[in-house]
Formats: sequence, structure tokens, C-alpha cells
Amino acid sequence: MNEEKTLKRKWVKKAAAFFLVVMLVLTFFSNTIMNYSLPQVFVKQVEAGSIIKQVKGSGITEALSNYEVMVNQTRAVERVLIQTGDTVNEGDILFQLEQQESQELKGALDTLDDLNLQYQKALISNTSKEYRQENRDIEKAKESLGEALDIRDNNIATKLQVDSAEAALEQRKEEVKELTKKISELEMEMGEYSGASDEALESLGYQIEDKVHQINNADTNSEEEPSADMSQLRRELRRLNDDYAAMQRKKKAYTRKSKELKRARDELSKANDSLEEAQSEYDRLSEKHQDWRSANEQVTQRQNTLDDLMFALEEKKKQDNITSSLDSLDFEKLKKDLAEQQIVVEELQADAVNGEVKAQLAGTVKVVNISAGGTTAPNSALAVIETTGQGYMLSFPVTKEQSKLVAVGDTAKVEGEEDVSATLKQIKNDPSNPGESKILVFLLEGELESGDLFSLALEEPPIQYDMIVPNSALHFDNNGHFVLALTSKRTPFGSRYMVKRVSVKVLDTDEQNTAVSGALMAWDYVITNSTELLEDGTQVRMKDSE
Repeated sequence: MNEEKTLKRKWVKKAAAFFLVVMLVLTFFSNTIMNYSLPQVFVKQVEAGSIIKQVKGSGITEALSNYEVMVNQTRAVERVLIQTGDTVNEGDILFQLEQQESQELKGALDTLDDLNLQYQKALISNTSKEYRQENRDIEKAKESLGEALDIRDNNIATKLQVDSAEAALEQRKEEVKELTKKISELEMEMGEYSGASDEALESLGYQIEDKVHQINNADTNSEEEPSADMSQLRRELRRLNDDYAAMQRKKKAYTRKSKELKRARDELSKANDSLEEAQSEYDRLSEKHQDWRSANEQVTQRQNTLDDLMFALEEKKKQDNITSSLDSLDFEKLKKDLAEQQIVVEELQADAVNGEVKAQLAGTVKVVNISAGGTTAPNSALAVIETTGQGYMLSFPVTKEQSKLVAVGDTAKVEGEEDVSATLKQIKNDPSNPGESKILVFLLEGELESGDLFSLALEEPPIQYDMIVPNSALHFDNNGHFVLALTSKRTPFGSRYMVKRVSVKVLDTDEQNTAVSGALMAWDYVITNSTELLEDGTQVRMKDSE
């Protein structure tokens, strides 16, 4: 019996000891056990740093070996000033076009005239015999409009014609200026030879004959050695001969310059005649164009007056419950079509090419695709010019926002290539995404070939900020931008880490980091990633904390 009681007491003591050990283990290792159940987070310390904005892209090089000379409208070619193999400079005139409007512009003007006619007929037909005073006023407005139309149509002279006449006038002025200068120079040169006349030559000839006669007489009468007087005579004869030869050369030069002067004066006379004709033509077209513009303003004003009268009549008819003879929907559509066609004409006039097609770049003419008398076509090359020393081109698309960070002339870094330079030459619309994208076009120079693949980067100067965080740490909701900071609290069993939402203001950003301001310190930690969705106050464990 006693042995049985002793065994029970030993079992109770062992159970109590085991329970105590388990409790101690659970107490001391509770932190580790709990950590395994908490979300794991990855953090980065807030620090001062710089924001570097970059625009990057890749593309394949294309040799800028040639470019096509094009005209965007249909025009007749009057003269072709180049041929295959010619060397041209930037700005050289390649083709001269006939001074007339393009077929596209003519067609657009014809359509505009047709719509105007339809519109005016619609205005004229929109009358009623039942409204005598109104109809009388409208008829007077129509007559006034017709007079203005006649004046305008009798003074048709386009801006292109005026510009061409002005260019021709300036060319004639330059020709007169050059010829006048040439004549002045010839007259000055002839002044230097003015003494070489026939009379002067004849006088020198007589002097030479006289000296020869004196020497002959002296030789005949003297039997002794030549005297000093004889030597003097011979020296004077030699001088006279030299003067005679020099005067003959001057006379020949004088004669040649006289012929040149006569030709130049004849050319100046013709140039002055051409100048007068060009001035007269320019004055005539300028006056006619000004008259056309004034008349066109009168047409607009009087047409507006007629519109107002017609509108007032229509309103009166509506008030009197009389149905309008013109369908208002068709009338409004006609007005809209007229306005749209006017825009088409203005765009074509703005894009019209003057009478000269010039080289945009220096180079060698490789192909001439048109001859005098031919007709240009939109998007069809008139000639192909092989450029000299133009290098290579590379392009790639960027967003509209990125395109605002760069400017033409910026130098890009060519990744992995120290001997290749890249300069931004053009920023143009992306035809595949015109509203949201732009195309950056670079000129590359160095050791490269067509078809090479390069990656380029343009950087703005770095900007220093007191606090930057990784982009992965930045969040946004209805309350604005914020980061999830990591706060810690010490306990008897170790540190506890909690999530704290901190609102921030975004100052600047690049591809990796964002500069912020707010309730953060330079040594705080922000969460960049986590194994679970986090909220303000969530307890977490750090990546290296077990």
C-alpha cells in the first residue's frame, strides 16, 4: 500500500516537472514561433540621394546616304537645272516650276466655288412672295452681293502669283545692280588706258623717226669713234621704242575694254527693260490681289447681310406658322461643307510650293526622275541626292511626356560604345500612335554600319533631394500618395515590428527612385515588398528576422 502511494507521488512530480519545462520552452521561444506566422517584409532605408531622369531606347542604324526630293502637290516643271552626277550645295535650285496653282489646289478651289454657288442659290431660292418688304430687302442684298462677286472674280490674283512676281522683280534688280557695278569697273579700267590714243601713237612714231634720222646723219658725218651725243641719241631712241610698245599694249587693252563696256551697256539696257516689265507686272498683280482681297471682304460682309435677312425672314415665317421652302437640315449641312472646304483650300494654299525646288542637303545627284514639261506628283521623288558626310540615323518611339524631357541638339550616351556619338536631330509625331507617342531621330557618327543595333540614353543633370525611396515603396489611393514605414517596439521577448502608413508628397521621380517629403526621417525604413497584403498597424517580420 505504501509502495503504491510512493509510485503515485513520483508520477505527479514527473508530470509537474514536464509541464513546467514545456511552459518555459513555449515562453522563451514564443517570439520565434509567432514570427513564422507573420507576413515577411523587405525594407529599404530612407536616405538622401539624387533623381536622374533618363529617356532610353534602342534602334537599328540606317545610313543617311541619300534623300528624295519631293513636292507635295501636282505642279508642272518648267526647267530642270540638274543632271545625274552634278554636285549640289544646300539651298541650290534644282527645279523651276511653272507659276500656276497645283491641280489639288485648283480642284479644291473649284469645289469651293461650286459650294458657294449652291449656297448662294439656296439663299436666293429661300424667298416668299408673301413677304414683299422682306423680299425686296433680300433682292437688294442679292444684287449687292452679285456686284461684289463680279468685282472679286474680275480681280483674281493669288498670293503665289504675287510672290513669284516679287521674286522675279528682285532677280531683275540684282541683275541691274551687278551690270551697273561691272560698267563702273570697266569705265575705271578704261581711264587707266585713256592716254593710248591714235594721235599719241602717231606722235611717238614721229619722234622715233626723228631720232633715227638724227642717228643716221651722225653716223654719216662722223668718221671717228661714236661721241657721247651719239650714245645719248641711242638711249633716247630705245626709250621711245619702249614707250611706243607700251602704248600699243594699252591701246589693245583699251579697245578690248571698250567692246566689253559696250556689251555691258547693251545688257544693262535690256536688264532695265526687263526690270521695268517685272516692276509693272508686280505692281499689277499686287494691286489686283489687294483689290481681290478687298472685294472678298465685301463679298463676306454682303453675304452675311443676306444671311441675316434670310434668317430674319425664316424666323418671321416660323412665327407665322409658314413652312420654310428650304430644308433647314440640308441648309446647315451645306454651310458646314462650305466651311470645311474653305479650311481645305487654306491648308493647300499654306502648303503650296513657290516656283523653286531647292536642295535641303549638299550631295551628288544620283537620279533625276522628271524632265522639263513633266508634272510632279505627291509623294513621288523628283530626284535622289546622295548626301556627303551625313553619317547614320537611328530612331525609336517614346511617350509624349518623355519627349518633353529632351530637345533637339541633346547628346545621347551610346551604351557599350565609346567611339560612337549620337545627337538628337528631330522630334516628330509617331504615325502609329499620334496622340500618345513621339519618334526621336538621332544622328550617329563613328565606327558603325547600317543595321547595327544600339541602345541610347539621354540624361538630365542629377537633382539632389533629402529623402528618396524606391519606386516599389510608393503607393497611391483616394487620400493621395503614401509609404508603409516600419516601426519597432522592444518587449521582454524581443523586438516587435509594426506597419505604419505615412502620407508623403512626391517631389520628383525617375525609373528607380522617388523624391518625397513628409513625416519621415533619413534613417527610417520603408517597405518595398511583402509576402501578404499589409494595412496600417499590421505586425510583420523583417526578411532577415527569424
